Amino acid sequence: MRAAPDRISPARSLDGLKWEDDSSKATMTRPIRPTAFLIALWLSGCASPDVMTSAKNAYQLGNYTKALKLWKFAAAKGDPKAIANVAGLYEDGKGVQKNLAEAVRWYRLGIDKGSEWAANDLGYLYTQGKGVPKDYTEALRLFRISADKGYAPGQNHMGDMYRSGLGVTKDLTEAARWYHLAADQGLDFAQYSLGLSYFNGEGVPEDKAEAVRYFQMAAQKGHDGAQGFLAYCYDAGDGVAKNMDEAVKWYRLSAEQNNPISQRNLGLLYLQSDGLKKDTVEGERLLWLAAAQGDKVALEALQDLEIEQPREYEFTSGVT
Repeated sequence: MRAAPDRISPARSLDGLKWEDDSSKATMTRPIRPTAFLIALWLSGCASPDVMTSAKNAYQLGNYTKALKLWKFAAAKGDPKAIANVAGLYEDGKGVQKNLAEAVRWYRLGIDKGSEWAANDLGYLYTQGKGVPKDYTEALRLFRISADKGYAPGQNHMGDMYRSGLGVTKDLTEAARWYHLAADQGLDFAQYSLGLSYFNGEGVPEDKAEAVRYFQMAAQKGHDGAQGFLAYCYDAGDGVAKNMDEAVKWYRLSAEQNNPISQRNLGLLYLQSDGLKKDTVEGERLLWLAAAQGDKVALEALQDLEIEQPREYEFTSGVT
């Protein structure tokens, strides 16, 4: 059966483990603007520490209106972190009506004040065409501003752009270099992407053991894609000794985050009684969860099993 996401993806079929190379896809990683926003939150402090701390606490308690008021106060004093945070609230519609045009205006103010957070976040908007025309060249320029200041999410996005050839000539070696810089700072997205680079031998020598090491780093931070790929490695004994207990553990953690590949793979384990006691009902339920998210491999498995509609059980995004 076929697999779908990333470049080469873990896929179970009813006959066992198979692979599909999907390297032609040119996509950005999941949005990491929220991560950037929280980093800005934690490091805020150029304005009055009391104001920034109060704003951070208000945000974490869900009092976005108060956080917006306090950050605007600090922003008026020229604090670049506060400016970037105000932009983030407008982008997310927290404490204020969502307004991408206003978010863009604040991001530009932040960039003018030297904010690497603002440059990264506005760059991401350019890749999506949200609030601004889609423009990969401009996105690359902004990501580079952020990355050159050592900001890990900006470095990770530079890796994405070089990997996919968006706004720049595709260069897997340069992509891996940027991923290394961000991964060395502990960014889980970059650790996962670097793991893929080592697994596939893209921009770096193929090294499955090194790939597993980076998958483990990202998986331990809760990255669902890394958890799923690490599970596959234990499942197949690829880059690490085969261990079905570990495979099941990591598939389950990833599936609990609603990762469709892991839901599908875990479902097939239940159906195949491979590393788990056979449970047809749970296996089918997980396949339906994956299929509902557009996972073609899960849908094909259901068709092969001649299961035309789900049983009468409660659908949840997690696993039991």
